[in-house]
Amino acid sequence: MDNAKKNVAVLAACQALLFTNNSTVIALNGLVGYALASNKALATLPVTGWVLGGALSTLAMSLLMKRIGRRGIHRGGGVVGVVQLLDIPSPPGDDRKDSARPLKEIMAQPVFIARRRVAAAS
Repeated sequence: MDNAKKNVAVLAACQALLFTNNSTVIALNGLVGYALASNKALATLPVTGWVLGGALSTLAMSLLMKRIGRRGIHRGGGVVGVVQLLDIPSPPGDDRKDSARPLKEIMAQPVFIARRRVAAAS
């Protein structure tokens, strides 16, 4: 198999996995949100924000990608992801408690533990 055909096959498989992931996240978000939310009308608000954020950022990211290239965008996204995982203290007076907690502490919350147990049981 030549290199171009191999690349197409790998990209097609990755896109299929991405679509599977998106469908699963959207379906489970509504169900888990409905089970956990005190106001059932807001159960799908997180996935709505995810979809709207993606839709609204597409044009801006494409223009930025045209200016600095794909490699720069992906490097920047990697840097943002790593910075979010670090335990960076909040500035004094910042009331957003979740912004400075390390990922390990967030994943230990009962909500995440319950989600992992539900996923493991099914």
